[in-house]
Amino acid sequence: MEVQAKVTSFYTSSEFWWYHGWGLTGCWLVVATLAILVKKLVRGKAGAVLHGLLFFVNDAVTLFLAGGALFRVYPNLSKFQ
Repeated sequence: MEVQAKVTSFYTSSEFWWYHGWGLTGCWLVVATLAILVKKLVRGKAGAVLHGLLFFVNDAVTLFLAGGALFRVYPNLSKFQ
């Protein structure tokens, strides 16, 4: 429950929107570009694994930050248990 309290505290903090904006921008501009370049430039299994790992990180951060935005904007979602 301690993790859930920390996540809820982060979602409701005043700096959440700063992290939301810059986090998503950084993920989709930097991490996604790196993942595409890795796929194009690195051959073999290592390139495919690194490509998948980078997009997994990108998607996980996107889900976390977009989920937080939904949690914050739609108060009824915060009551879902």
